[in-house]
Amino acid sequence: MASKVLELEIRRDIYDLVRRTPGLHMRELQRQSDLSIALTEYHLRQLEDAELIVSIMEEGYKRYYPTTGADGGKLALGGDERRMVGLFRQAIPLQVTLLLLNRDSATNSEIADELGISRSRLSFHLNKMMRQGILRKLTRSEGRGYALVDHNKTLKLLIAYRPSPDLLDECADLWDSLEI
Repeated sequence: MASKVLELEIRRDIYDLVRRTPGLHMRELQRQSDLSIALTEYHLRQLEDAELIVSIMEEGYKRYYPTTGADGGKLALGGDERRMVGLFRQAIPLQVTLLLLNRDSATNSEIADELGISRSRLSFHLNKMMRQGILRKLTRSEGRGYALVDHNKTLKLLIAYRPSPDLLDECADLWDSLEI
């Protein structure tokens, strides 16, 4: 069944895009595949019906992930990893993550100043990242601010599932400062 679903080049291209950049939402998949919304939705449904991809609603966006790893084996990403990769497809969470990969911690004010965004806008994203288990608020004994929950896992996921080129352009300095 799966091989029959992938006979169409357009559908195979969409599937390859999901495998290369898991966590993209439907509109971004549509933009990158240069298809109409209706056609993109149709092919995504076909891929889901064939159980080649899975969609998950996250923070109001339907995001798509492959159901198997690159070798065709076990599931490519677990639930926590899917949520993390999904957030790495968004500019501000990606920038915050990159900033905190370069530092042990930072306060709301430090992050907002570094990224050049308002504190209220940043707070929205920090709260979302804490709900997804990427960030944690430091305890009083640790100081003030925010830190990554798992520095190594975060870095490994970012390396394995690189952000799209347009997002990397937005945060090129932060990306380049990582010691990979």
